[in-house]
Amino acid sequence: MSPEMFQIVGQFFSNTYQGALKMMFYKSHISALLSHYFGQLSSQQNQKLNTSQLHKINLAQEILTSNLDDPPSLTELAQAIGINTNKLKLDFKAQFGVPVFKYLQNERLNKAYDLIKNEQKTIQEAAWAVGYDSLGSFSNAFEKKFGYRPSQV
Repeated sequence: MSPEMFQIVGQFFSNTYQGALKMMFYKSHISALLSHYFGQLSSQQNQKLNTSQLHKINLAQEILTSNLDDPPSLTELAQAIGINTNKLKLDFKAQFGVPVFKYLQNERLNKAYDLIKNEQKTIQEAAWAVGYDSLGSFSNAFEKKFGYRPSQV
């Protein structure tokens, strides 16, 4: 939250108005908070990556998708593409809309789904192929993403 938003929230909880004036005060402050919030969202979305940054983030994506079964750590990935981990996290989310390892998990589960459905792999083979050691955690993640267990594919 911005300093302005903190100030508005502070005023919101410390007001002494009564009746209709109190409701009008609340409505105006809620509108102000929403304005600040949406202003922050639009400024974050307007931060576009330059060509060099975009190339590095796309390289990070390629490294992740090429190593689904044994992905690099965040530090290793950042070193491989030549940026620091914080920049990697920010730029990756700006480009793909999700954090690095949420992206990785989605890719792993999509690949596992494909292996089970189209390549007739067993659940265990699919889980191992995308780097899951535990069938329980694989099944739970799969169900959370797709809404059903891998055995129902």
